[in-house]
Amino acid sequence: MKLNFPMPQLLYPRLELNPGYESWALIEQIITSPLVVLEDPALVDELEDMLDWGHVGGQTSIEHSKILAAGLVKIAKKHGYPNSPNNDQKRKADTEMAIFLHNQMTISRNEAAHEGVWNAMSCYFCPAVVRWRWLNDRGENEAINEEDEVEKIAISERWFTQSKPERHAFGRLWWRAELLKDNETNNDPYWIISSLMEDEQVQCTERGLFVTHREAIICLVKQHLKEIKPHQPRMQIFRSAIKNLRRLALVLDLDTISKSQEFNSLINKCYSEALACHTHT
Repeated sequence: MKLNFPMPQLLYPRLELNPGYESWALIEQIITSPLVVLEDPALVDELEDMLDWGHVGGQTSIEHSKILAAGLVKIAKKHGYPNSPNNDQKRKADTEMAIFLHNQMTISRNEAAHEGVWNAMSCYFCPAVVRWRWLNDRGENEAINEEDEVEKIAISERWFTQSKPERHAFGRLWWRAELLKDNETNNDPYWIISSLMEDEQVQCTERGLFVTHREAIICLVKQHLKEIKPHQPRMQIFRSAIKNLRRLALVLDLDTISKSQEFNSLINKCYSEALACHTHT
């Protein structure tokens, strides 16, 4: 009898960041530099010696990650890079980058949950795209004020995953595609992230509960996209529906009810109650 063993997970370069490291001054320089400076790869050359990999799986090469970074730059250019993007360009770029990363990286949730993977992508492989997407509202050649500690903390959430991994410039996109991919359709499995608004996606992916309960959030999202009308306050309705689902999870095991006939009706009730609350006259 032939045994089929799972393929080893792909391991990507990791960059461990700590304010106590000697390289921290360079990290601060990177996250506060203007776009025109970040486009020069020489700025981050020193970080290559700090890259490391996990030990259980197949290690990908540095060149492989550079190819991924080139793909991200290509998407950014499609949406206005290096000029400051408007909200529509940001939304479209996010959607395409999420699908691209999820399709091309083919990594496990375990590997994607490791902060070093995304730190390496943002600080070493693709810093210019982070600056363009998040920190370029002041003008493409304007640096961040290095003395403004509050500003630097807010900035760091997009570069480092230590404090809020769900807010990382690239990690958040991979997780969106992972959690909201519709595996029941072969036509366009990523249609959900193309249909949801930014805040709606944030509601789904910045709630740790739904990482382990994909069926519940997918069911709720499908109901939302089916029922919502242009004239209705969709953001308020969806936020209320998410709150109802979280309350349901406090009293019922979502994994257990996902196998029951009542699953869809219970999830849809969370949405119908939110809809009624915000459309009542």
